[in-house]
Amino acid sequence: MLQLIKLLHTIIWAFLTGLIFFILYAAITGAITTCTWAAIGLVLAECIVLLFNGWACPLTAIAGKYTAVCEDNFDIYLPL
Repeated sequence: MLQLIKLLHTIIWAFLTGLIFFILYAAITGAITTCTWAAIGLVLAECIVLLFNGWACPLTAIAGKYTAVCEDNFDIYLPL
């Protein structure tokens, strides 16, 4: 189960990171479209989730239930 949570967390992280770069690209090129506003809305939604969860990803708490080792990045497939 921990591997599934890590995979899901990594996919969500990559998606949101991609959205941030998309927003930056759209701003630099001046190509602001409905997709840009949707991306901004999704990033703001993630910020709200983090805000109401004490600036921690909710998946971290869920992953913590499946392991005793809670080192940095224990809940995501990213290098330290």
